[in-house]
Amino acid sequence: MKNLNLFPGDTTNEASYIKFSILRKIGIYERAVMAIQLSDDLRSTIKDGIRLRRPDYNDNDVELEAFRLAIGENLFCKAYTERIIKGNESERFSGKNSDEPGKR
Repeated sequence: MKNLNLFPGDTTNEASYIKFSILRKIGIYERAVMAIQLSDDLRSTIKDGIRLRRPDYNDNDVELEAFRLAIGENLFCKAYTERIIKGNESERFSGKNSDEPGKR
């Protein structure tokens, strides 16, 4: 198991202590709201990046590509192969139609 460092290298121990003290005081509900908001913001940023790289993608294509990036190529293909082939989009989400060789 990887050793996780709770204190970032660019943050002093005092600043980290203050941060954790504040997080402890705000309670579990507020921390959950913050985590959900961060997750939503990250998902939005990923989708914006997909739209910049692939302006030809419609909203459904962007959702599928974001999901593929989140769960990985193997699981995505297992879960969505039938749906994608029925939509005649097998190359679009297979990684074969990439802008960079070997990457998607």
